[in-house]
Formats: sequence, structure tokens, C-alpha cells
Amino acid sequence: MREDLVYIGTGNGGQSDEGAEIRLAKDSLPGVSQQEGGIADAQVLRMTYLVDVASADSLHRRREITEVIFDRESFSAMQLTSLASDSGVARQVETRVRGARLDVRVHGDHGSDRTLTLPWGPDAVFYDSLPVWLRGLDLEKPARFAIRMLPTQTSARGRNLKLEPAIILIIGPAGPPSETSHGGLEADMHYEGKVDKLWFHPGPHHILLVWEKADGTELTLHSIGTGK
Repeated sequence: MREDLVYIGTGNGGQSDEGAEIRLAKDSLPGVSQQEGGIADAQVLRMTYLVDVASADSLHRRREITEVIFDRESFSAMQLTSLASDSGVARQVETRVRGARLDVRVHGDHGSDRTLTLPWGPDAVFYDSLPVWLRGLDLEKPARFAIRMLPTQTSARGRNLKLEPAIILIIGPAGPPSETSHGGLEADMHYEGKVDKLWFHPGPHHILLVWEKADGTELTLHSIGTGK
């Protein structure tokens, strides 16, 4: 399965000044899955999130490439890599889940590299993985989950590398699904006194339709293509 999802991003000023493209594809990672008798390839899903935005006068440009690797069966994230540049400021974040810990390496401008380790587990989630990770839950039945969230790492100007408490509320059916309205299956995330709202299609694979973020921005499904 391959999904090529294109989203239109709307800024907090109400202008569609951001084009975001999300791609999801089956893949394998050589020699990282333990099998009886040796090492086998891990069967994974690879999500790539792309943003390339220029100001009207072309003096300001923001580029972001974020890739998240998921276990194909559980939809749990295994690693995240983000490379972002914003008006000459660049930052790269590499993370990998290793059992009960998350190894993090940050590369910044002017030699500002650092490494750290964070406690990890089944309740830990990358904010940037929400469009896929939530699809691994039962979105049709109301439920409440307490999680620990690593905030978004897509900004070149630095982000918090501390896990923050958050609550996932599965609302379930929320009216007829639409690519431009808030219907389908709803899941809300409460964190730091804010709320993100996400709506998914109730059909197979539960594709994300709309992601309404607490900062006033929104991602809306624009087009979808599938392939092998």
C-alpha cells in the first residue's frame, strides 16, 4: 500500500500560505527486527511530511522535512528525523526508540550539537506522528488515554525536547465525513491547556481529513492517490 496525501495548510492569519504534503508507504528496514535464528527486516510504514513556504517577496523561506518510521502492525513510532531551515537558521533532530528509552541527537548551527536520552514506553508519542499513530487506535468508540508527548520538532528555531503530559480523547463519530468540514471520526488531544482536534474518514485505513491545531493553523486533505 502507498498513500500520497496532499494537505493544504492554513496559517493562523487565515491565509493558505502553507502547502504540506504527507506520504505514507510500506517499507522495510534491513536487519533491525529480531527473529528466531537471526536478524530479519522490520516491516514498517514510512511517513514523510514536507513543507516548503516562501513569503510573497521571496525574502523569507521555510523548509521542513520530517520522517517518521512506524511498526506496520501496531502503528507505534520507531524513529523520527526532522530537518528544518528558516531564513538561514538550520536544525536537524534524529531520534530512535530503543526499548524503554528514546535516543535524541540534535544538530544546530555554529556547532550547537547535543545528545540526550529520554524515558520512553507505550504511553509516549511524537506529536508529529499523530496523523498515523492515532489510526492505530479504535476511533469509533469513545475513550480517554493519558500519554506523554514529545512536542513538534519541525521548527528550525528550536523546540522543547521534554516529554509533556497530554490526554487523548476519542470522540468517535462526529457527523458525515468531509474533506472540508469537521466530520467523520474525531479525536482530540489536550496538552498545556490547549486542544488539537483531528477528524478521520470512517472508511478503511481511517485517513486523516482535517487537523485543527491549537496554534490556529489547520491542515485539510486536498487530494489522495494510492499505489502499490
